[in-house]
Amino acid sequence: MTIEGSKLETGFFVESFRKPIESLQQNLLKFGLSYNQAKVYVFLSKNGPKSAAEVAKALKLPRTETYHLVNSLQHKGIVMSKFGKPIQFDALSLDKSILILVNNERSRINELEEQKKELVTLWKTIPTAYSDELEMDESRFQILKGKNSITVKFKNMIEKCDKEILILGTEEDLLKFYHTDFIDSLKKLKKNLQILTTCSSKTSYVFEKLSKEKIKKFYDLPGEGMFFILKDHAEVVFLIKTNDDLLAVWTDSKPFVESFSLLFNLVWNKSSHIEASDDLDSSQLEFNYEHRVKELDQEKIIIETLQNYAAKFKKGSRK
Repeated sequence: MTIEGSKLETGFFVESFRKPIESLQQNLLKFGLSYNQAKVYVFLSKNGPKSAAEVAKALKLPRTETYHLVNSLQHKGIVMSKFGKPIQFDALSLDKSILILVNNERSRINELEEQKKELVTLWKTIPTAYSDELEMDESRFQILKGKNSITVKFKNMIEKCDKEILILGTEEDLLKFYHTDFIDSLKKLKKNLQILTTCSSKTSYVFEKLSKEKIKKFYDLPGEGMFFILKDHAEVVFLIKTNDDLLAVWTDSKPFVESFSLLFNLVWNKSSHIEASDDLDSSQLEFNYEHRVKELDQEKIIIETLQNYAAKFKKGSRK
């Protein structure tokens, strides 16, 4: 689809095209383009060769900035210039451009990996102005936003685990990370692993190559959206539900860690392993009423405490 030259100024943003264009531009941001770079790229890719002046007029951008934008896209390898008066700029097809941008990102990551040793050596030459012992006495927390940063933290915790990894989460939450390194890291874990989930037969493939003895199914839990990972009874990452993007909090706060550990143990002790849980009849699933009420009260208190803290973290992350 090509927009006619007579419609350049208004045609590119007519209502029938606005939503797919804006969606495409937003997704290109994930590949390292700025908003205006994405805007210029999409325009050129759909309108053919244009001069910088034509691009500036159509997109209502300052001409000086437009020259800078098309040049930066050339440096990325997804826009080419054609000799003439004036010089015209043309974009590569989207599939070729995505491949180039991905390769550029891979090259950048490889360069960073190569510089790692040099940076660590340089860092060690700088004296530390505080006591490591003092730092360890203080509770710390870190807010993580987006699937990538959360997955990296999960993987780091699993790889550095000394004793055990405990995970509680619904199958919906676990499926969010199925196509990441997170699940693969669990399969390679040599330490103790315990997983509590609402896993059904439809999603059992998530736990392939994991011993069923490591996984239990819970049936009810006061409070919704609980998902957390505990490492060595020393640190925890828990998800905070938002309408926008995945948000999580990592902390080594002792009260937090102990609360999550207590909740996990309570649920684990009253849950059944996946294979066994499918065979249980209703009579086997019934608990002593008074004992069950006490368990629910304990869980409710723990979860309410954790949710109050989580709400504070969520509120703080928006400031």
